[in-house]
Amino acid sequence: MPWSRVKKLWQEDQRLVNLEVIDLFHSMYLTEVPNLSGSLKIVNINLFGCESLVEIPGYFQYLDELTHLDLQGCKSLKYLPEMPRNIKYLDLSESGIKELPQSVWSHEKISYLGISSCGYLEKLPSNRCKLKVSGAFYINSCTSLSEFSELPRDINELSLVSCTRLVSLPTNVCKLKYLEGLNLSGCFKLENFPEILEPMEHLKSLNLSGTAIQELHSLIEFLPALTRLVLKRCKRLSSIPKSICKLKYLEVLNLSSCCKFEDFPEILEPMEHLKFLNLRKTAVQELHSLIEFLPALKILNLQRCKRLSSIPKSICKLKYLEELNLSWCSKLENLPEILEPMEHLKSLNLSGTAIQVLHSSVEFLPALKILKLRFCRSLSSIPKSICKLKYLEELDLSWCSKLENFPEILEPMKDLQCLKLCGTVVQELHLSVKFLPALQWNSLFSEAMEDFMEDFW
Repeated sequence: MPWSRVKKLWQEDQRLVNLEVIDLFHSMYLTEVPNLSGSLKIVNINLFGCESLVEIPGYFQYLDELTHLDLQGCKSLKYLPEMPRNIKYLDLSESGIKELPQSVWSHEKISYLGISSCGYLEKLPSNRCKLKVSGAFYINSCTSLSEFSELPRDINELSLVSCTRLVSLPTNVCKLKYLEGLNLSGCFKLENFPEILEPMEHLKSLNLSGTAIQELHSLIEFLPALTRLVLKRCKRLSSIPKSICKLKYLEVLNLSSCCKFEDFPEILEPMEHLKFLNLRKTAVQELHSLIEFLPALKILNLQRCKRLSSIPKSICKLKYLEELNLSWCSKLENLPEILEPMEHLKSLNLSGTAIQVLHSSVEFLPALKILKLRFCRSLSSIPKSICKLKYLEELDLSWCSKLENFPEILEPMKDLQCLKLCGTVVQELHLSVKFLPALQWNSLFSEAMEDFMEDFW
């Protein structure tokens, strides 16, 4: 009877001895479970979304055939009785449950336990966890949960996203030998990641975004398989250890909006797999020349690093770099001369920088498709070598208020579709613009709303 409006299903004297399934999905007004004490063959009970349900009767523990119990969204349900011995699937997500019985935690047949978004759940049982849960285990948005000591041993993914009262993790988290993913994003009271006392050889992804973590222990090198480390919006994090280079398989390192992060460590050993480095909105002032020890880097985001004043010449050693974003690095006055071809760079964003000159060596970016120089108010000229960029599709010079002349195009630029000169003082274009056969003329002096939004963010 899904979506029923009943408060009570039947009277006490009804005994449905052959009943195997009862489906009361989203019976929002149901206040009590019908008497099922005589229904000993029942296998599946679905009470999903029964928001007014306040109690699960104690006799449930004697329903030996029951394997599937769905209590998701039972917001008025505060307590749970002992569970039957053969239960395998128990979903308490979004319920009002305040605590889990120890017998649930030590149940050896439960292979699925859902407890995400249990806003009143303050702690997990301290007894040994014997759950047979494998795969992913989600404890997301348990906003009252402050501590736990035991977890299912066989899980490969643990997610505690937005557990906003969680202050620490047990050191035995490193005992989860099969763990591949650990997500603690939004746990903004979490100040310390426990020291890793033994290698976690399978952990590939660690997300600590939005936590109060101040440092990463040098023992992070005990995560030899890590491929993804995300530390976005860790506003108290000021540094990462030099041992970061020990993470030989790291592919993604995201430190965006870590506003106290000032120094990216010297890379003393090549990190041959790092492809994505995001330092957006950090306080980083310089990049060490040893950035060339990131030979596989494809995306480097330094957007809104307002203290960044220089880029090392060794940037051209990043042979596989595809995207370089330096927009709104307002102290950046120079982009170093490109001494060696960067044959894979497709997008270069210098918008909002204090750059004064674009070197003629820009021709050493043969694959460049997008070049953005919006609001470069000190930029007064563009080199003639710009026409060497045969694959350039977009050139944005809007609001370069000192730009008076657009260079003569000496060679065809067959792919250039979008040329933006809005807000410049360019008064005329050479007849050589005939070498721009794909140009969309309506883009020249117009300004799209999405461009404003990009500058805003």
